[in-house]
Amino acid sequence: MRPSGRALTLPRRGLLAALVVGTVAAPVAAARLQLPAIVAPASHEHLAGKVIFVELVTPDLALAKRFYGGLFGWTFRDIAAGRTAYVEAMLAGRPVAGMFQR
Repeated sequence: MRPSGRALTLPRRGLLAALVVGTVAAPVAAARLQLPAIVAPASHEHLAGKVIFVELVTPDLALAKRFYGGLFGWTFRDIAAGRTAYVEAMLAGRPVAGMFQR
């Protein structure tokens, strides 16, 4: 037996209402989110588009370390992450990137 048009309309209206409420509520909830400071002490400087941390997936981790170490002056710390080789790249002793081989 096929449901009537009215039986199909009610769930659709409920779904539409949930989508509208979710669309309006999500930005409001996101606006209240407080993240920890990236630098210590916290700075009020805002640089639009500033890259603060990047992860690189590379087929050759040793080659990537040589390339980015020479290009940016990064030093590296190998981190055991299960069976995945992960490297933390640092500049002046502070982490700036991560790399892993795939």
